[in-house]
Amino acid sequence: MDDSKSWNGSELPCSDDDRLLFNSSIIITLGDGAKTRFWHHNWLDGHAPRYLAPNLFCLISRKNRTVKQELRNNNWIRKLQTKITSAVHMEEFVSLWIRIQEVHLQQGAQDTITWRWTGDGKYSTRSAYRIQFRGSLTSFSTELIWSAHVENKCKIFAWILVQDKILTAQNLQRRGWPHHQQCVLCNGPLETSLHLCLCCPFAKGSLGSDPLVGELHSASAATPGEPHRYEIMVGRGGNESAEIRA
Repeated sequence: MDDSKSWNGSELPCSDDDRLLFNSSIIITLGDGAKTRFWHHNWLDGHAPRYLAPNLFCLISRKNRTVKQELRNNNWIRKLQTKITSAVHMEEFVSLWIRIQEVHLQQGAQDTITWRWTGDGKYSTRSAYRIQFRGSLTSFSTELIWSAHVENKCKIFAWILVQDKILTAQNLQRRGWPHHQQCVLCNGPLETSLHLCLCCPFAKGSLGSDPLVGELHSASAATPGEPHRYEIMVGRGGNESAEIRA
């Protein structure tokens, strides 16, 4: 960290998810504890105390103090001793206290941060951007299309479909061409590649017996909480994914 910067010490505009991603991306080696935040950073056995003792964290009023400030004269204990009122508080306090007994600061040595996602351990914007999408894209094998036991015209149609090049109402809208505001088959939402292939009730009934469509449906199956794989193929807004364009 560069102490000369005007924004040094100010509160960071980030959410809990941002903090979790950051904490999982760094390795902190304690020196004198002057730059590591006691509650927020993962300096204690690779964890941040706020997640080891979430109920104690809620009791603290000054949450941005450093490790050095809180360990000096056991300040973190003094601030909690009149606020612990339940068995859960006591359990978290004892667990945190035991862990902290193994910590020894090194006077005169600065804290160091190692970035996990680069070979030299130094932060890069590229690596930080890429790690945010790790696990969010599912690969799609084009063999599902070209090996299907159907006529070639069906394979070509399916390939154009996953490229999102079919002139659906959405693509007509992008080009400024006349189009229907609703699906003409089911009177549902604006016709997109995703709707035409998987969501439209009329299309489901008409194409459900087609073997190629069946394979695409199988390949598109998503587990709860994950994006639909067909959404990844053509993009939630209809944009091509990086995998397909590649």
